[in-house]
Amino acid sequence: MYGIDDFLRDTFVSEKEYIERGGTLIAYRYIQRPRIYCFDGFHISVQGNDGVYCSPRKYVKYYTEMELGYPSKKEESILEYAEEPKAPTKTVYGHVPIDVIKKMIIKHNGINIKKTYKDWPYRMIMLEREKKLKKILNIK
Repeated sequence: MYGIDDFLRDTFVSEKEYIERGGTLIAYRYIQRPRIYCFDGFHISVQGNDGVYCSPRKYVKYYTEMELGYPSKKEESILEYAEEPKAPTKTVYGHVPIDVIKKMIIKHNGINIKKTYKDWPYRMIMLEREKKLKKILNIK
């Protein structure tokens, strides 16, 4: 099952890749990952960068805690982290431990890759990486 560790690895854009596509160093620190869509229809924002409630509080490949936001429906497993618990679909959830996120994604049958990455602006980087890897491994 494609989970949060896969998502974080695949959505990490290196500084070099970002700058090559016209990005700035300041903007690089605040890159937004795509909204996660799960197979049961649940979706949520899962972010980590210099401007959100995460640990470490910078844009990196892996985190111990992340900021979640605006789930498509109330999710009990993260409610204790809600900034506004009375509005569970209209709030952010700060410093949610990565293990809680893993369990939440499993509960919702994993990440739907096709739907999650459909409109993400850095999708081409992922495709280029896959193409290079296939060439290295001699896979057609």
